[in-house]
Amino acid sequence: MSLASKILQKADKTGVIANPVRGKWFAIKFTPDLFAGDSISIGVGFINSAGVIRTRLADDYQRLACFYDDRLNISDVEFLAGLLDEALAGLHEEEWLKSNFGPSVTFTDASYAAGRSETEIIDSLFFNAVPIARTKVTERDKQPRQRFEQESTTCNKIGKSLGDRYKNIASKFHPNGQAYDIDNQGHRLKLHFRDEGRAAGYVASALIADVWKAEVRVRRGVDSLRTLRNCVPEERCGLFVVRPGETHGLNDSFLNQFDDLLEEIRWRLDREQIDLRDADDTDLMADQIADWYNVA
Repeated sequence: MSLASKILQKADKTGVIANPVRGKWFAIKFTPDLFAGDSISIGVGFINSAGVIRTRLADDYQRLACFYDDRLNISDVEFLAGLLDEALAGLHEEEWLKSNFGPSVTFTDASYAAGRSETEIIDSLFFNAVPIARTKVTERDKQPRQRFEQESTTCNKIGKSLGDRYKNIASKFHPNGQAYDIDNQGHRLKLHFRDEGRAAGYVASALIADVWKAEVRVRRGVDSLRTLRNCVPEERCGLFVVRPGETHGLNDSFLNQFDDLLEEIRWRLDREQIDLRDADDTDLMADQIADWYNVA
């Protein structure tokens, strides 16, 4: 037995393990210009002991414009990152090893990582391995500006808030989503929490400065819940939308357009007996989820 194994074995027996959560991590690389071939770390992934992946990707890609000027559309990069975050979150290691996201997206080999919690590990790796996430605060940065946030970032904040105040639902909440079986034919749906036969919920973050992209995020949840409702009609379904507010620095035109969109979706879901709740703050959203779940 190696010295490291003996130390860990002894620590296990004495209950003094400093870093009880162990797994593997990898960097997520993006190549903006395939001809130049330069790769930039835009996020990290952590594979826990169950083989499930959690991710964190950068929220702001404006720094890339300094290197690639008009050759790179930052909005497209943000949208790609959102899709990548959605695809990786909750994926199993075996699926990840066989995945192919095209020539612009690559991953480093997985390496050992440990810490006190998965969130602590991911945050530490993220700020050390993703240079574009390190920003120098200037007077210009302090001004209100359009905000972009990955859905996994928003959902992790909600998960933490639930864990701090609502233990009964926190244990069922999966910030990166989880694939659930919905029938006997192998069909699965991604949801953020589910109490089978009783209630299921999907969280959509609309914290992105583009109405169309915000709509894509919301309608992804609508599709999942409609499918679940058709397959398991006795199960109560809820869509929870983290919506932009005045504090997010978005203009009135965007907020008004999104209000109209959300009301139209709410009207349609009401007719299908699917609940929709919204809030512009992750703590308030945690309250909404707990309130809805506890009366389901």
